[in-house]
Amino acid sequence: APGSWPELAAAEYVAGRLRALGYDAAIERFASASHQAASSRLTVEGVSESFPSLPTQFAAAGDVTGELVFLGRAAAPRLEAGAVAGRIGLFFAGDSHAVAIPYLVDLEARGLRGLVVISAHMDGIETKAVRYPELGLPVAAVSWRTGNALLRRQGERARLVVTAVEAPRQGESQNVVATLPGARLFHDGQLE
Repeated sequence: APGSWPELAAAEYVAGRLRALGYDAAIERFASASHQAASSRLTVEGVSESFPSLPTQFAAAGDVTGELVFLGRAAAPRLEAGAVAGRIGLFFAGDSHAVAIPYLVDLEARGLRGLVVISAHMDGIETKAVRYPELGLPVAAVSWRTGNALLRRQGERARLVVTAVEAPRQGESQNVVATLPGARLFHDGQLE
């Protein structure tokens, strides 16, 4: 995941392999949002089993409860924005980020406690459909099948728990850049 320790380990491995092959390889770090969520658990009162879910990329850790409410999509909301306070929203992704980010940030400001993103895949869970570090609430993704089961439970109390990794890496990612020795490079239009 971006900004995670395993991502850095993978970059170091790739750089090492490139060096072993004769490349001049370097790791270039840059500021980036960090994925810090480790797991999620989604339950509904009165249901003995939890609903299969995964934290979305960049999801904030948290433990929230509230009634399930269907939000629809950002471009086609299904309820008044004021009706989200203290609730956990069920949301279909698919709109542009320019539309979805302000919509979801506004719902969070109005008291939305958690967000469950319904994937477009029947049994697959898409964790990158809503990957906004701008959100400070717990966000988990579920499959289409699970999402539809949850939609039938609107108004029931649910609990969403997103746990964080124990030692998160803060705000940094990296690229691996390699140059083949003896290769000619152009710099500002000039052959070096």
